[in-house]
Amino acid sequence: KIKNELGKRPIAAKLMVQDFKNTHESELNKKISDIIIKKKLSKHFILTYKVIKCNHDSNNNLPDIINNSKYIMLLNELAHGDLKSLCKKKEFFMNEDILYNVFSQIMLSILTFQYFGYIHRDCHWGNFLYHYNDIDNKDNNKYYHYNINKKNYYLKSCPYSIYIYDFGLSKKIIY
Repeated sequence: KIKNELGKRPIAAKLMVQDFKNTHESELNKKISDIIIKKKLSKHFILTYKVIKCNHDSNNNLPDIINNSKYIMLLNELAHGDLKSLCKKKEFFMNEDILYNVFSQIMLSILTFQYFGYIHRDCHWGNFLYHYNDIDNKDNNKYYHYNINKKNYYLKSCPYSIYIYDFGLSKKIIY
């Protein structure tokens, strides 16, 4: 966890070889954090704390598997799991309201990403992550606010917040 930073969760590091796809993904993660998350336009994206480009070709302190290559490291907020692991939880399927809510959050994350000007192109249950929400009696009436095409929409909070992730195959929408 990084003190005094936006986000309250531990950090996950994603290490990728520097190539066109991974450079695109890292730049897009940074853009999403700066434009969408920090401006609170949507809650359905994982925060990227930092993008680090490792440009040293060799280093005796590195394991052989990553030595002599250039890498990008994404330092992201760590989620509790992905949609696949959530679907394995019996209590998740026992509540129809939660199922519909999670489905709505998935659709809203895709909609927001497309409104941002991109098509994800890799939507599967491993690329939707979740956090547990701390819901108690005080939060029973809490709603998430969305402004879509200048219209206000509200979605009741549920025990899970859904986040879209892994933008390596995404493409800019060309109108």
